[in-house]
Amino acid sequence: MNAETGQQTVAVIGNRSAGESAVREFLAAHRIRDVRWYDPHDLDDVERAIQDGEIRRVIIPTWSVMLDGVWGGLIDVEAWFDADVQIDFVEAPTDRDAQLVALAASWRRHRQQRRRRQIIAGAILSVIALAAAFIIIWRAG
Repeated sequence: MNAETGQQTVAVIGNRSAGESAVREFLAAHRIRDVRWYDPHDLDDVERAIQDGEIRRVIIPTWSVMLDGVWGGLIDVEAWFDADVQIDFVEAPTDRDAQLVALAASWRRHRQQRRRRQIIAGAILSVIALAAAFIIIWRAG
């Protein structure tokens, strides 16, 4: 909480140094000054701060940033609503078709990342199994 104004800190998801000009313009247009920046990979920190009552408003650049956190299990949007957190999107699709396209694209990206991780995990486990089999055969021989 901001000691001077008594207001909750606003969480901004994005990277300050990555040229988030649209986010900066949004903040300026809405006269938001007291912000705490979070990297999109640190959504679990945002989740924790919301649970602790430190954050009452979250500014998110795009739907895909939030949906990636939802699909990855980093955030619980229902808990955000229960905590009465205001969620603002800097760039959000306005019509239903665009919203569905954004949702589908985010889900497809999540599934591809998940498949990639599963393939890598399978390869690692296979190497470990081969190494274990080799050691067993070598010691038996």
